[in-house]
Amino acid sequence: MLGGLDLDPFSSDSANEVVLAKRYFTIDDNAFLQEWHAKNVWMNPPYSRGVCAMAVDKLVLEFNDRRVENAVALTNNATDTKWFKVLAGAAAAVCFTDHRIAFWNLDCKKVSGNTRGQTFHLLTRSSSVAERFAEEFRKYGLVFVSA
Repeated sequence: MLGGLDLDPFSSDSANEVVLAKRYFTIDDNAFLQEWHAKNVWMNPPYSRGVCAMAVDKLVLEFNDRRVENAVALTNNATDTKWFKVLAGAAAAVCFTDHRIAFWNLDCKKVSGNTRGQTFHLLTRSSSVAERFAEEFRKYGLVFVSA
């Protein structure tokens, strides 16, 4: 949808075999200490308590400071959290999935039993990118595009 990914800031060697970002940060690189400088970012942040909020804050900062042009963030649909409101407030479009996503562990094996629904958030300044996101992600759930 974005024409390729330049950065996955919370990744691993095995995850990038699927994501195929040109550049990625592992836990050893500490994405929080890096400037991201990327046209297209994919972010599936760590869901550990407090870390997801920090990841959202970092993404929004990098986007607002124009070091990131477009980003798609996959998170739990935790609409009751402060970080969700921050991310949704920055998003040009949001997709609430109509199913629970089966994630993979470090060995690329599916982990069953996901107890939460997920949301994809698009950060962009481009209405055409928002339109492409809406068209592509409607097959995964309910999509809202900001005016």
